[in-house]
Amino acid sequence: MTDVTYLTSDLKKYYLLDFEQVLLINDPFWGIPESFLRMVLTDINTSENIQSLYSKIKKQHDYEDDESYLVIAYSRSIEAELHKILSQLPSSFPQHTLSIDLMPPSENLNVGPTHHKIGSINNKNYFNLYHFRITFIAKKYKEHQSFWQTIKDLLVNF
Repeated sequence: MTDVTYLTSDLKKYYLLDFEQVLLINDPFWGIPESFLRMVLTDINTSENIQSLYSKIKKQHDYEDDESYLVIAYSRSIEAELHKILSQLPSSFPQHTLSIDLMPPSENLNVGPTHHKIGSINNKNYFNLYHFRITFIAKKYKEHQSFWQTIKDLLVNF
């Protein structure tokens, strides 16, 4: 995984297995306890050309938490089309803050419990490929659900 800069079929298999391990974690931070987000990410990850790497949805009853985010890897073949589609996403949520950042390959700086055997904690090369970070800020949980549904609808077709 050291010299690859885009999602490949071999990397897709690695990240998909890692995602399946995350689904088994019973930890509110490192796991994905929200059934809605689990469903959305599972659907997104059916795409051969896109893979979720890291995500968070606003906590439903935490009124200080306003953030959802999704980090996705993608194959080189869809880069231009994906960039074009994602750049139009903020217009779907004009009353909210939505940012889309193209991230270069980088070292994984996450540190977490070593007993969780997941790449986002234990693999220093986990983010060593081009990826997008999509961040959504809104007060209401319902708005976050709409954001995630829109993201799913966009990405599941790739």
